[in-house]
Formats: sequence, C-alpha cells, structure tokens
Amino acid sequence: MTDRRAAVSFAPVLALMLAASPGCSSSEPSARVTALLGGAESVSVLRDGSSAVRREAFRIDGAGHRDDGHRDAGHRDGASDGFRIHGWPVLAGPVDVDAATAASLADVLLADGTYEWDMSKACEFTPGLAIRETRGTLSVDVLVCFSCDEVGIWTNGTRRGTEDMDSRRADLVAIARKLFPGDAKFKALK
Repeated sequence: MTDRRAAVSFAPVLALMLAASPGCSSSEPSARVTALLGGAESVSVLRDGSSAVRREAFRIDGAGHRDDGHRDAGHRDGASDGFRIHGWPVLAGPVDVDAATAASLADVLLADGTYEWDMSKACEFTPGLAIRETRGTLSVDVLVCFSCDEVGIWTNGTRRGTEDMDSRRADLVAIARKLFPGDAKFKALK
C-alpha cells in the first residue's frame, strides 16, 4: 500500500515537470522566440490546435531563382502557374498539415533551446520546405533551409527573422519527410 501512495503522490509532480520541460509548447516562449516568430499573436496561431487554423506545406526550390516581384502561393493551387513562396518557386503542394505534425512543429519553434542565438553562418538561405499557418487575417510562414540548418519566419509577407536551429534538425527533417514522403531530397537528408 505504501508503494501505491508514493506513485499516486508523485503523479502531480511528474505532470509539473513535464509541463515545464524545454520544447513543451504549453509553457510561454522566451521574449526572443516571441520576437522571432512575429509576436504573441503569431505564437498563438502556432499553438492553436483547432480547425480555425489552416495549415499547408509547400515543397519549394531554395536554389531556384528568387523573384521578389513574385505572385505568392496564397491559394490552394499553389504549385500551378508559377506560384512562389516569398520569391522561391513552389515545386509541390499545398499539402495539408495534420494537427500532430503542427504540434511537433510548434514544440520545435517555441523552444528557446532550438536556436543557436549566438551563432552566425556564412551560408546562403536556400529553403526547401515552407509551412504556412493561417488564422483569420494572420499568416505565419516557416521556411526551413536544410543546407544551413536555419528557419526563416514571415508574418503576413514580412520577414521577421532567420535563426540557426542545428540542434533540432532531426525533428524538422522528420516533419519534412512526413509531409512529402516521396521527395528524394528529403529522403536523402541525414
């Protein structure tokens, strides 16, 4: 009987420990993460697991010619008619992003430890994956460059920032492979 009481009394402590662990999207992100993501409303969109958020992924060509006078892929037919995401050509998509994948992405993006804040690379940002989350009039675009291990964030078409995320590369590779399972370049990522 003593063992059972100890296990029962430990359960609330374990729940608190898990809720406070890094990478858990239930805790508040740091001020610098909130700023990178475009503010509290953007954080709210990324955390929102409801059907009020439309989530789409695009396979983009970061090595393709970037055209800042682009026609952005804001509609479901994003892969047709030369659509681009922030100037980069759309190769495939949109693909719907399920709630579990969106939650995994939020865990990565909201954790301060994801980012190498004091590091800077001499690497050209050439993203291959774009995930757009839209609620109402706010769109949050997350672009991932696997050659530099960086994420770039745009809200409503405005670039908010780019940060190194080397420590969470494996998580983002898994997300890319899940969203585009037949993509040869994503399969080859290590």
